[in-house]
Amino acid sequence: MAATVVKPLSFERYKEIRSQIVDMQFTRSIKVVNRIFLFPVVVFMAVSCLKDDGGSTMNSRDMPVRQFVALLKSDQYNPNKLPPIYEISDIPELLKHGRDEQVITHYPLWEYSFLSTPRYTNEVSVGLTILWIVESTRLDADYPSESPAIAYRESLRKVPLKEVASLYEDWWQKNKNKTAAELRELSPFEGTNITWY
Repeated sequence: MAATVVKPLSFERYKEIRSQIVDMQFTRSIKVVNRIFLFPVVVFMAVSCLKDDGGSTMNSRDMPVRQFVALLKSDQYNPNKLPPIYEISDIPELLKHGRDEQVITHYPLWEYSFLSTPRYTNEVSVGLTILWIVESTRLDADYPSESPAIAYRESLRKVPLKEVASLYEDWWQKNKNKTAAELRELSPFEGTNITWY
């Protein structure tokens, strides 16, 4: 049997093979990097384009009043979302719904609210929720209190919705021409013992 003679590699052939190996490793590394970094970017972009049950984009902060009221009335509002942000000019439209006594269980709620625990009732009216949003608009705050709950200070007894709605309507009629800064200083509950809590 004849022995096979192996020719030694020339330096040029060695460089060529080495270059091919490096190229293959680089290409494989690029594929891994693309999978690791590109996939989360694509997922993030896809999720940011999704729509929620109310038909708005994931950012509910710009929700029109009509859409917000419809979500509340259908009891479809996602309580894990921040409440919408409204301008002072939206208050008249919001107040149109301030007397709505329909009871709902899905409404904006501060994440750490005591009402989010099972030992308290999670039912409020659409009107009270709307007035709570009016209060957040007046104060230029995400949450004017822990939840859309209102009571007399001394007893923490619930206040009738009609009484609260009347106070807000009167407050708006007297102050609708004032600036946002002035409205922050003028509480609808001034002179009463009513408070949001």
